[in-house]
Amino acid sequence: MAAEPANVAVNEEDGRHSEAYNHLEDLYWGGVITWAGLVFWADSLDYLPRVGGAGAWSWLFLWAGIYALFMVYFRLGSRDYPNPKTEDYVWAGGWTVLGLKGFAALDIVWPVVLVAIGVAILGKALLQGPPHA
Repeated sequence: MAAEPANVAVNEEDGRHSEAYNHLEDLYWGGVITWAGLVFWADSLDYLPRVGGAGAWSWLFLWAGIYALFMVYFRLGSRDYPNPKTEDYVWAGGWTVLGLKGFAALDIVWPVVLVAIGVAILGKALLQGPPHA
């Protein structure tokens, strides 16, 4: 009979975080794909609003970025889901920039997005507090 590994509790915890993360991924990509269908459907019927040079892709990426930022902040306030990583902020900012470039000049958008990402990372660090020794 083999002995139980000493790190069973750690593996169970990782499994719960992985399951929670997969649940959020499903919610995110399901929402993005649904939005994409609605955007391209509205575009094909000429119902999609034309703001600046924004087309269907700009609307899609803008919403995907804003939705990703919402998911990041949801994870920050929830005990049931793992905290977001820095890469989550970067992806959310990247999608938002791709979307906003159709609405405004890219020269204006990049500084705003960089400030937003920096503030989000600082907010995360302040909410978590200093590491405990």
